[in-house]
Amino acid sequence: MKHIVYYVSDQGGVHARRSVVLINALLEADLQLCVTIVVSESDRYIRRRLYMFKERIVFRTIPMTIGYVTADNGFDYDLWKMKERLAEYQEVWPALWQTEAAYLKECRPALVISDIDPVALQAASIAKVPSIGISHHTWFSTFRDMGFEQLDFMQNAYESMTHWIGLAGNNEKDWGRESSQQIVWFGKCINDKRVRRLRKRWLSKTDKKQIVFIGLGDEVGHVKLPTQWAKMENAVFVVSSGRLTGDANVVPVPKFERFPEDYIAASDWMICEPRWNLVADAVLAGVPSRLIGREQVAEDRQLCQLIEAEHLGKGHLITSWNQFAEEPFTAPPRRISECDNQLPELLHWIQERLHLSQMQPHS
Repeated sequence: MKHIVYYVSDQGGVHARRSVVLINALLEADLQLCVTIVVSESDRYIRRRLYMFKERIVFRTIPMTIGYVTADNGFDYDLWKMKERLAEYQEVWPALWQTEAAYLKECRPALVISDIDPVALQAASIAKVPSIGISHHTWFSTFRDMGFEQLDFMQNAYESMTHWIGLAGNNEKDWGRESSQQIVWFGKCINDKRVRRLRKRWLSKTDKKQIVFIGLGDEVGHVKLPTQWAKMENAVFVVSSGRLTGDANVVPVPKFERFPEDYIAASDWMICEPRWNLVADAVLAGVPSRLIGREQVAEDRQLCQLIEAEHLGKGHLITSWNQFAEEPFTAPPRRISECDNQLPELLHWIQERLHLSQMQPHS
């Protein structure tokens, strides 16, 4: 059996959701492949989405990873707690990568893929296992742009990756020691028949004129969305998070929905945080996006700028949650009707790296 060890940053679900798409494609394409998925927190979502491959998947946990810490208001990031978390992470860093390097030396996978946990890349380099980093950002750049210092250990880890795949919205350097490339958008193919059924169900019992997908992430799930939206008579709201008052025009995405991308594809337009997986699903489905991002976060700024530059929607940067309701609640313009799903190209490229790795003798 071929073996890939796949490390997933737990932050906010974005990394897990797109990793599931890629792991699913890899396992579907190669019946002789098994994958070890490494996370530090809950793996329930990944287990549910990849249940059909349970015989070829093993889960492994690491005690700590790095990421954002959301403030109590659900919108801002708590920089003080992030500083504390970074100090804790740096303290345990040697033990983390040494443990993972020992594990990789023992199991000898053909590839390590990381989205985008730095410890995976450091450990793979020490264990002499080819590695692929894939993301629209790195935690080194994210923390640096937020004003944090003493990040050399993270920079060195990212510089040790064998190959780098930059996704849409990234503003990273070419990290790969052997190669770097850009894969813009990828996602799971939508089910056209199901999309038509969803639209028919939502619109058949009402005189509503438009379907709007609202995605604001788990962190702001406790915040009420603007009350005036629920009073709009011309819209059906498909809500992935947050709360709307009213019932008749609100459709919640089921908590354990396996294919939420179909709900986005069935909508006329989307308003959401700049969460990469949501934006990718909308872009690939031809759904215009109105992004509401945090002005102080480079990751948000870059996705908002990209959406506007590529004529895929409109981006808005705000400094507090109170400004959210002030943004226009209208369908944003979109001049590009179709974007290619680059999942086939990404899959083929990884399969080539997997084949080359197996052809080389282990050290």
